Amino acid sequence: MYNYLKGRVTEVDTATITLDVGGIGFHINATEPLANAVRVGDTTTVYTHLDIKENAHTLYGFAGTAERELFLTITSVAGVGPKSAMALLSFGQSFIINAIGTGNVKAIAQAKGISTRTADKIILELKNKILKKFTVTEEPATPQQTVSSAAQDAIFGLISLGVARQEATDLVMSMGVENKTAEELIIEALGKRGKT
Repeated sequence: MYNYLKGRVTEVDTATITLDVGGIGFHINATEPLANAVRVGDTTTVYTHLDIKENAHTLYGFAGTAERELFLTITSVAGVGPKSAMALLSFGQSFIINAIGTGNVKAIAQAKGISTRTADKIILELKNKILKKFTVTEEPATPQQTVSSAAQDAIFGLISLGVARQEATDLVMSMGVENKTAEELIIEALGKRGKT
């Protein structure tokens, strides 16, 4: 129903944001990386999926179409609902893609509400789809969001400013990220981008 919403952020916490679009406040269940990347007062674009059930209409929000596509791919597995998919995405998109693509059951089972049995099922049903849709690389079995949260926040911050996902990732990862805040990385990346 809604492809994306563009508006001003009026409320934000780790799991939800409220986006004012033309005077209407949309309450959105956001992925943790997206919620961490925006601040009250920011104008941003959120890609959305409306989940319609008999007793509730729930809006889920993503930083980009690839993140939304991964969410929809995960929820295509019987028994894996939107909450479990959002819990997986809280680890970061690349971490989950690599965990599924390399068959890392232990990594997937770290997510809240995901048992080892469910993780096995996710890998069995999605591995081939993931390999076709996304680029898979070998990565440590640790959620990247925890290890390099400033870098990830900077990437999502750049995306919210209109920088393409791949360009934002390349810019941040081409810089030294040690001991730098997300704000410092964003400023440095924008400066670097302006010189190219």
